[in-house]
Amino acid sequence: MKKEDFVKELQFLHKNLSHYLTYWPAGKEVWKPAENSFSLLELACHLYHLPGDYALILGGKLKELEEKSTGEREEKGADDLRAVLDYGMAALFSAMASLSDEEWETKRFPCPFYPSATAKKHLFQLITHMHHHRGQFHLYLKQLGQPVDTETVYYGQTEEQFS
Repeated sequence: MKKEDFVKELQFLHKNLSHYLTYWPAGKEVWKPAENSFSLLELACHLYHLPGDYALILGGKLKELEEKSTGEREEKGADDLRAVLDYGMAALFSAMASLSDEEWETKRFPCPFYPSATAKKHLFQLITHMHHHRGQFHLYLKQLGQPVDTETVYYGQTEEQFS
């Protein structure tokens, strides 16, 4: 995949995850599908913080990432989550744009969660990670009675992305 393909997929996820927040069930933030699961808010915080977390990885700010990941989340609902997503995506796109094509393919970036990898590999990991948690989030919303459906899953995807 080329850098442009990653950008298109991240743009889709940005638009799609922002749309998912229109289904946010206020007052259900602590709801869990099972006792040993994340709450709705915990899952959403993890998902919506991912782009910013990976921007820190590509920016070499691992200490900041470590401090962020051990702290309390301040988000309380849809507006806070949307702001975190918007900020994180902007930071991620900036970090991606700062890399030359050669750096994109060859420069290795350390990560506290798995072995160092190229930016390309990190972004592939990010996208698959986000799709995984988006599926969980979709299921949580469905279990809470929100009208999410197949159309919601593809909201924001262009015809070009389908081909």
